Amino acid sequence: MVLFLMAQDLGTVEIGLAEYNGKLLACKTFQSAPEKMLFLTQEVLAHIGKTTADLDGVVVITGPGSFTSTRLAVTMMNGLSFVRNLPILGWENSERRPLRDLMESPSWPEDLGKAPPGTFVQPVYDRPAHITLRRNRPLI
Repeated sequence: MVLFLMAQDLGTVEIGLAEYNGKLLACKTFQSAPEKMLFLTQEVLAHIGKTTADLDGVVVITGPGSFTSTRLAVTMMNGLSFVRNLPILGWENSERRPLRDLMESPSWPEDLGKAPPGTFVQPVYDRPAHITLRRNRPLI
C-alpha cells in the first residue's frame, strides 16, 4: 500500500492510499492546518484498518505551493520513509491537479519502484523564500 500526501495550500491537506496495482483505497481532502498532517494521515489509515507498518512506499507532492505546507509535507514523508525504510517518490504539481487525478497516473508504481529506500526528496519552490526574523523580539 502506498501513502500519498499533498499540502500545496496552507489550509488544505490531501491524503490518499492506493495499492501498488493502482487500486484507489482512499482519498480525502481536509481543511486543516499543516501541523495536523501526521494526525490526519493516521486517521485515514485507521479508517481502512491500517497503520504506517502496512505501507510499502510513500509519494509526496513537493510543490510548488505554500512554503510552510510544502516543507512540512516533504519533511514528514522523508521522515516516514527513513523510519520505515520505504521508497519515496516526490512529484512536482505545477498545474495544481487534485491528488485523486495524480493518483490515477499509470506511471507512479513504476517510478516508485525505481526509488531505493534511503533516498529523500526536496521541496520545489516557485519563487525565492522570504524568511525574516521578527523585529519585536530579542534573538536570545
